[in-house]
Amino acid sequence: MELLLPRMGAGELRRVAGMAAVGVLVAAGFGVVHDQLTFSISPGYFRELKFGQFGWIGADWPERVKVAAVGVAGTWWVGLVAGWFLGRWLVGRTGGKECWVWFAGCQGWMLAGAVMGGGCGWFAGPWVYGRTAGWWELLATLEVDAAAYTRVAGIHLGAYAGALAGLAGGVAWCWRK
Repeated sequence: MELLLPRMGAGELRRVAGMAAVGVLVAAGFGVVHDQLTFSISPGYFRELKFGQFGWIGADWPERVKVAAVGVAGTWWVGLVAGWFLGRWLVGRTGGKECWVWFAGCQGWMLAGAVMGGGCGWFAGPWVYGRTAGWWELLATLEVDAAAYTRVAGIHLGAYAGALAGLAGGVAWCWRK
């Protein structure tokens, strides 16, 4: 329970909250860029799935703005959770600038993991979804490019998995230091 509701001084709490805020900004920025790129690969993935998942997105917004909103909404929470727990863990072990250096290193690990995971998803998506019963038939009813759709679905899943692996790598990197 100490990780969720820590007992710490105001200065430590500000640093942890600052790291959580930076985590939100990094994750949201990644989400915007990631979704703009994947929208270019499969607009149908967003039109048929993502815009519906995030129903609060304005129907009259320009499409690229809606894609950016989906990118922020789909990732900000990852940065908040990772930033809070990393901050809580690091502030208790280091101080001052060293804490922020380690935090930046962990963020770098997460970003690298997300990019590599998305790269794996590029190749794995069509293969994985191609073996799911009825998937291609469903996509045919939506009138989307099924190969591009499954590739983008793989990229999205791979990026989340890669960020989690990157977080583990970043924590291990910090632990060794």
